[in-house]
Amino acid sequence: MKILHTADWHWSEHKLDRCLRSADFIIDRMRAIRPDLHVIAGDYWDKRQVLSSASAVLPALDIMKTLASISPTVIILGNYAHDLPGSLGIFDNLYTPYPIYVTERAESILLYQSKHGKPDRFEYYPLNEDSEVSAQDADAILHLFPYPNKSQFLAKRNGLSIEETNQILCDEIRKIFLGFAAANDGLRCPKIFVGHCNVLEAKLSSGQTLIGQDIMISKHDLNLVGADYYALGHIHLNQEIQPHMWYSGSIYHHDFGETEAKYLNVVEIENGRVEVSREEIPSRPLSLHEVIFDSGKNTILDENTEMDWIDADLRIRIHLGQEQARLLSDEEIIRKYPGAATYKIERIITPEERIRSDGISHARTLRERLIEWGKAIERSIPDEVLEMSDEVETCLHNIE
Repeated sequence: MKILHTADWHWSEHKLDRCLRSADFIIDRMRAIRPDLHVIAGDYWDKRQVLSSASAVLPALDIMKTLASISPTVIILGNYAHDLPGSLGIFDNLYTPYPIYVTERAESILLYQSKHGKPDRFEYYPLNEDSEVSAQDADAILHLFPYPNKSQFLAKRNGLSIEETNQILCDEIRKIFLGFAAANDGLRCPKIFVGHCNVLEAKLSSGQTLIGQDIMISKHDLNLVGADYYALGHIHLNQEIQPHMWYSGSIYHHDFGETEAKYLNVVEIENGRVEVSREEIPSRPLSLHEVIFDSGKNTILDENTEMDWIDADLRIRIHLGQEQARLLSDEEIIRKYPGAATYKIERIITPEERIRSDGISHARTLRERLIEWGKAIERSIPDEVLEMSDEVETCLHNIE
């Protein structure tokens, strides 16, 4: 059995071009690979979507139709900051050659193939008593675990301590995983876990920030499921947590600071043997450099020595004073970072208290005042400016 594993598509009108480029690549690879199943492990949306000509809804629908014209597709709900409850229901009634299975709750499903020899039908597990198929005939069993929300586990339980809350969460999640394990009994088909969650010891992308109070799940608890392959979503960095337990990562660079390569996972399961290969998704990195301008040395100070901006979308966030901002051009900033694909410069202006120096207040001529002002802002005044000040002062005296 051949499975394609992706996650964290983050459809958004603000990042539509990025998502479309990665989606087109994934579709091309799917047509070449011809997987038996495609699992999307949550966060298909980036935020609440409004149906309009400018939103990401229609492009996302078109892409989903294309995906489901190549293989059966399973998609689970991600965290509520991205996939709002009910937001995946739009895919339930799409007419596609292969089925799309959407879920917002933990459950197990079975995948069956038709007489044509291609998996193309999902059945809820456990099967009804009058079902025409047997679980033993399934091509795969999938254990689906959408993003775990604390409220669903702690309903009507008030006044709990942090320790009590954490213990209840662990116990409830273990019950779900043990239920998945029980469903595996007697089945010889591949067993696939699809989850959107935060696993302890997973590494973050340098630019990704997790939601506060995220539920943490241990590898030990996940192993209770007994899956052949764990298809995880939520963390944007592609990584193997342990053998056959993978985060596929996001399909494009979503946040500034995400400079790592992006991948899709191709999983082949045959006779209990699991092989995972990665294919890099073309996506421009997002590089962020936080810098300050040293007016004394007339230079930009950057503690990040990595040249990670090459062919990247580079954001330079530069901290400088009001007077410095007038003297430093965008072109001078860009010259320090050659080779980026695009540039975005954010000037963080530090308010400066204007303190009139004693030298300026005691200066008698315009030239002297300019020299003292230059000392106050730590800049030398060019000779031609001083000569012009002499001419201006002479003219003023003549007028008087």
